[in-house]
Amino acid sequence: LPLPHYRRPDSAFPLAMDLHLFAKHEGKAVEGQEFQILGVGGTRKGVYSTRGDTQKTFDLNQYTVKKGVKGWGGLKGNIEALEQEGKNREKNEQGEIPAMVQHQRAQDGPKFGTWNGVWLACMQNILGVIMYLRIGWVVGQAGIGLGLVIVILSNVVTIITALSMSAICTNGKVRGGGAYYLISRTLGPFVGAPIGALFSLGQSVSVALYVIGFCETLVDQISDKFSPTGSNLNDVRVYGIVVVFLLLVMAWIGTGWVMNSLQWLLVYMFFSIILVIIGTFSHTNEDEGFVGWKNTVISENAGPEYRDGMDFFGVFAVFFPAVTGIMAGANMSGDLENPSKNIPTGTLFAIFHSTVVYITLIIFIGATVERGPEGADYGLYENFLIYLVVAVPYIGAPVVLIAIFASTFSSGLISLVGAPRILQALAEDELIPFLSPFAVMRESDNSPTRGYLLTYLIGTAAVCVGSLNAVAPLISMFYMITYGMINFSCFVLAISKSPSWRPKFRFYNKFVALAGALICIAIMFATDWIIAIAAFGVAIGLYLYVSYLDPNVHWGTASQALKIYNLEKQLMRMKNQRFHVKTFKPHILVMSGEPQDRLHLCRLAASLRKGYGITIYGNVLVGDFNTAYKAFLHKGYQKGYYEDSTLTDFKVQGFTNNVIARSVLEGYKSMLCNSGLGFLRPNIVLFGFKEGWESAVGNKRFQRARSRSTNRWSRRGSAEIKREPSREASEDAKREKPRNWMQKMSKDVGDIQRGIDLETEISTEEYVEMIKSSFRLRMGVMIGRNLRKIPWSRSADKQHEGDMGPIDVWWLVDDGGLTCLVPHLLSLHRWWRRRCLKSQGNCKVRLRLVVPEGQKEAQATVVNMLELFRIPWENDVKAVHLGETTGDVLENYKTYSDFKAVFKESKEKSEHWMKVSREIQKESKDASLVFITLPMPLEGIEPVVYMAWLEELSKDRPTVLIRGNGYDNVLTFYLD
Repeated sequence: LPLPHYRRPDSAFPLAMDLHLFAKHEGKAVEGQEFQILGVGGTRKGVYSTRGDTQKTFDLNQYTVKKGVKGWGGLKGNIEALEQEGKNREKNEQGEIPAMVQHQRAQDGPKFGTWNGVWLACMQNILGVIMYLRIGWVVGQAGIGLGLVIVILSNVVTIITALSMSAICTNGKVRGGGAYYLISRTLGPFVGAPIGALFSLGQSVSVALYVIGFCETLVDQISDKFSPTGSNLNDVRVYGIVVVFLLLVMAWIGTGWVMNSLQWLLVYMFFSIILVIIGTFSHTNEDEGFVGWKNTVISENAGPEYRDGMDFFGVFAVFFPAVTGIMAGANMSGDLENPSKNIPTGTLFAIFHSTVVYITLIIFIGATVERGPEGADYGLYENFLIYLVVAVPYIGAPVVLIAIFASTFSSGLISLVGAPRILQALAEDELIPFLSPFAVMRESDNSPTRGYLLTYLIGTAAVCVGSLNAVAPLISMFYMITYGMINFSCFVLAISKSPSWRPKFRFYNKFVALAGALICIAIMFATDWIIAIAAFGVAIGLYLYVSYLDPNVHWGTASQALKIYNLEKQLMRMKNQRFHVKTFKPHILVMSGEPQDRLHLCRLAASLRKGYGITIYGNVLVGDFNTAYKAFLHKGYQKGYYEDSTLTDFKVQGFTNNVIARSVLEGYKSMLCNSGLGFLRPNIVLFGFKEGWESAVGNKRFQRARSRSTNRWSRRGSAEIKREPSREASEDAKREKPRNWMQKMSKDVGDIQRGIDLETEISTEEYVEMIKSSFRLRMGVMIGRNLRKIPWSRSADKQHEGDMGPIDVWWLVDDGGLTCLVPHLLSLHRWWRRRCLKSQGNCKVRLRLVVPEGQKEAQATVVNMLELFRIPWENDVKAVHLGETTGDVLENYKTYSDFKAVFKESKEKSEHWMKVSREIQKESKDASLVFITLPMPLEGIEPVVYMAWLEELSKDRPTVLIRGNGYDNVLTFYLD
């Protein structure tokens, strides 16, 4: 098993140990303790009662332990299961059948087939209230011809959806949640969550559809004798509220007996349909408009005759719920003998047989029943219970009446039970936080009782509409958007080019699936564009909400595979791209080590997000690969991403590049060569400053002298910026304390728990060589120092607006413009724009130039150049003259003369940088951040001399030493 890795509830750091050590460290036995294991793949809720004498290790690399959460299972049993899993893998390697597979075979119960499983479930859901109560009305409105078109068009949608669904279902096992599960695992949580919510809402409204059908029939039969309100519409509402409550009670108690009797109900429904068909030949009833088979009736009913403001798509919307229910077979894929065969065969046959039933009824009813005059209480328009008139005399009407009551009541109960299951599956995934309470199940039978209550409330509200013709179009919208997304899911899977897309069902086509999705959307807007816009508005709102929450789920969706495919394709299209100054973006390699240990560097890089470049956090693990790889895996370095959102103003995010090497220098050089991908490669390196560089020569007298020098500068007025340590700095200090006890208990990963600290754990020579290597590979270089003094944790609100000094830029040499571009991009960041002193509403940036005496025109030249470059600093540009060497400079220079003879060879250059440092101390004493052109580490300059220059330039205040690569310009005023 991998290395054990506990995270104590009261601790912020990991502890590697087995259960015995865990008990010992806590100072008490852990027998009977209750835990919750929170894993990368999800939460395993339950009691994990442990024993203190347990010596077995447990893979807690991916788990967090929390006390006091009750549920199922035991930790010891879970350990044994993991050990068994390891043994099973070994057996699998040896060609044996793993024990867990044998156990699964033993546990498998009886399986369902095509007919007693998929076909039966689909037919039970397809045939129902619309068939009994609205077929005659459809014929009356649209006529026989367009009525058949409505049936065919509806089934074209369901057939295409069934093909797409069959392909998806045969690409893996479908779990609870039906259409929501298919869509969310294909298109991802951002699309799946809103569609799941709408589909669950549609199922809840379906309760009202069936209850209204039940109550319409009831009111028609008893209104002459008893009416509680005196109005048929209000009677339907009153009875509907009572019936929905009765359904809730039955769902609460249990519905097993109802579900077991559904197959017999289907047989009874077919019997009632046969009686209606036979009745068209056996008798007539002209008082009710049933005149039997006549050519005149057929010709009159052949074309449409819309009434009550209806049109073709209005009638279609009322009819479409009659063909839904094709998901029933997919929902039981885990219980089927051969899902790849059972689901498509059973679903398609169910669609075919139900289509035959609807076509038969439309032709037989349309050919034998008159429409009736407008305002009459008989005929196809007004008599919704025309089947009672047409059915075989004496026995037909009672049989049909019982079938209507039974089918509508059972369908309403199925919807009331089914909608909470979809909601519960959505809530369990924790995509929408306010739905999380609906994930709770009743312990006795795992019933989603809270979902029952919500569905009851929605169903009751919809019942109050009182009209089946008003509720049915709304349900059609929910199903249309769901079916459209299923088709689109199949299309995305097909074009994602993912090797995992291997459906056993082959009779699908990606373009047909896309056409099915477009047809669904077109029908939605043709039916009622207002409701369609509202539905899409809700879906888009939930999409944006879930995208904002960005749930941490890993489902391997087709959208992810498609992004990878498109990314590879776009990168390959850039193979002929070459560097151009107009397309330059700062792609930064931050040598941060562990990013969380140097968030000041990461936040500086995050401040440049207006450059829209990529950020890579580099880390070198020093050691032998055969040992260091354990640390590499243990810390999760292979993931390749890092993100920190502790500060809302600085969302640190980017890629990570971790390398294993024998030395830091070799690892860094390797990183320079291999960071990035294709055209997206870093062009700037950001280091931290190497503190304690002077200790490399072991000269304590120099350190004392440097301390005296710093005090001397402070006395002369070049005061350093004094701020309270930021919260981030104190957190870094805590993080960097040694954890000896942890290291002793982590021998399995060697001595490497963290990356090497570039600022303290490498030699001065290596540090300078890293800078030189960067320039050799034509990289820009940034070195940040004292960045922890910046109060990063203070928010950019009005309370702290303008409480920091300006940003100073010391542009000393022409480096291609990087020294100017980077501060400009930083000044565009919201936090810097709010916090720093402002100039014309923007962050105040001051440009300082060092020019020789007598060159007065240099300042005007630079101002004109800034205007051409479109950088708004022209009002605060100042030329600074270094002047002659003074006693202060010489005194400061003597501080470094203890380095034997190294400074004698570079006395002139050293004096120059000392004078520049003096002017920076004078001019930028009130700046919040200073950018200074980095001296070039030329050959022949000793590393200690070079570090002394950097020391003088960057001491006391937050400073960024920056320089372009010397080859590429990053600013231009040309269009080509």
